[in-house]
Amino acid sequence: MFRLVEVGKLAAPLAMAQFAQSIMVFSDTVILGLIGIDALAGGSLGALIYQFFLLIFSGIFFAAANETAVLHGKRNFPAITRLLKAGSVLCIGFTVLVWLLIEFIPMLLPHIGQTENNITTASEYLDAANWISLPAFAFMLLRCIASGLGITQPIMKIMLVCALMNVPISYVLGCGLYGFEGYGISGVAWATALMTYTMLFWLGFELLQHPTTRSILANWKRSHSTRQDYAIFWSLGVPIALAIIMEMGLFTSASLLAGTLGTLALAANQICLNIATVSFNIYIGIAQATAIKVGFNYGLSQSPEQGDPKAIESARRYGRAGLKLGLITASVSATLMFFFPELWVKLFTLNSTESRLDELMVLAASLLGVAALFQLADCSQVIAMHALRAFKLGTSPTLISIFGYWVIGFPAAWLLKDEFGLIGIWSGMGAGLLFTAITLTLLLERTATQKARSIMECTT
Repeated sequence: MFRLVEVGKLAAPLAMAQFAQSIMVFSDTVILGLIGIDALAGGSLGALIYQFFLLIFSGIFFAAANETAVLHGKRNFPAITRLLKAGSVLCIGFTVLVWLLIEFIPMLLPHIGQTENNITTASEYLDAANWISLPAFAFMLLRCIASGLGITQPIMKIMLVCALMNVPISYVLGCGLYGFEGYGISGVAWATALMTYTMLFWLGFELLQHPTTRSILANWKRSHSTRQDYAIFWSLGVPIALAIIMEMGLFTSASLLAGTLGTLALAANQICLNIATVSFNIYIGIAQATAIKVGFNYGLSQSPEQGDPKAIESARRYGRAGLKLGLITASVSATLMFFFPELWVKLFTLNSTESRLDELMVLAASLLGVAALFQLADCSQVIAMHALRAFKLGTSPTLISIFGYWVIGFPAAWLLKDEFGLIGIWSGMGAGLLFTAITLTLLLERTATQKARSIMECTT
C-alpha cells in the first residue's frame, strides 16, 4: 500500500502536466478554426506534421528520464551532468534536422493528394513553427532530468499555467484584438513558440532553486561528455521513438479505416479517440512515475559498495504497485465510459444542429462502450513498457509492441471492419493492445526476477 501511494504522489503532477500539454494542442486547433476554415484545414495539417516530428525526436530524450533515475539511485551526479551536456548537443542537432525536414515537406504534400490551398496554409504554419524546435527539445531534456530526480511539482505548475496563458496569447497573435489584426496562422505558431520559451526558462529557474539540480546545472559548462554518455539516447531513446511512431501509426491508420466507412463513422471515431486520449494521458503519468521509482531502486541496487542490493526487490514491487494503480485508474475510466457514454459524447456536440446528430450520438456512444473494455489493456501496456525501460530494456518491449500493434491489432481491425464496421476496427485494435499488455507484463515480471537473482548472486 505504501508503494502504491508513493507512485500515486509522483504520478499526479506528471499526469496533470500531460493533460496541460493536450490542452495547448486543443486550444490551438480551436483558434485556427476561429481564423477560418482554410486555416483550420491547412493550419491543423501543418501543426500535425510538425508535432509528429517533434514527438519522434522528443521520444529520444525520454531515455534521459530513465537514465537519470538509475544514476540518481547510484548517487552518480557527475554522470547526470554529462548526460545533460550530451542531450544539449542533441537538442541543437535535432533542431537543424527538423528544420531541414520541414523545408522539404511542402514538396511532398502534392503527392499525397493535398490541395494547393492546404499546402499554402500548412507551409505558413510550418515556416513559423521552426522557432519551436530548440526550446521544445531543451525543455523536454530538462523535464526528463527533473522527472528522473523525482522533481515533478514545478513541471506540473509550469505546464498548467502556460497552457492557460497560451489561449489568450494565441488568440491575440492569431486573430487580433482592439484594432490589432493579428498574424493569422503564423501568429498561432509564434504563440506556441513564445510559450515554449517561457516553459524552458521557467523550468531552468525552478531547477536552479533546488540544491541537487543547481549543482548539476552549475557544472554543465565544465563537463565533457563521452561517447558512453550519448549511448543511452541511441540504445534506449531510439526504440522509445520507434514505439511512439508505431502507436501513432496504429491510431492514425484506424482513423483512415474509419474514414472509409463514411463521415459519421470518422466523426464518431475522432470523438472517441479524443476521449480515450484524455484517459491515456493519466496512464502516461502513472507510467512515468513507475519508471522513476523502478529506475531509482534499480540504480541503488547496482553498486554493492554504495548501494543496497535488496533495493532490486523494491524495484520489482514498485513495478507491481504502478500496475495496480494503473488498473484502479483504468477501471474508473472504463466505468465512466461504459455507463455514461452519452454524457461524454455530448461535450463534442453541444451547439450542433445537424440533422444526423442522433445517429452520430448512437454510433459514438456504442463505440465508447467498446473503448471502455480495453482501457485496462491500454493502461497496463504503457506502464509495463515504461517500467521495462527503467531496467534499460529498450529493444524487446518495442518489438513486442510492434508485433501487437501491427501483426495482431491492425490486421484484426482490417478484417473486422467489413462485418462489424467501426466497432470492428476498435475491437481489432483492442486485441492488439491486449496481447501487448499481457506480453509486456509477463516480460516485466521475468526481467525483475532475473535482475534480482543476478544482483543477489553478485553480492553473495
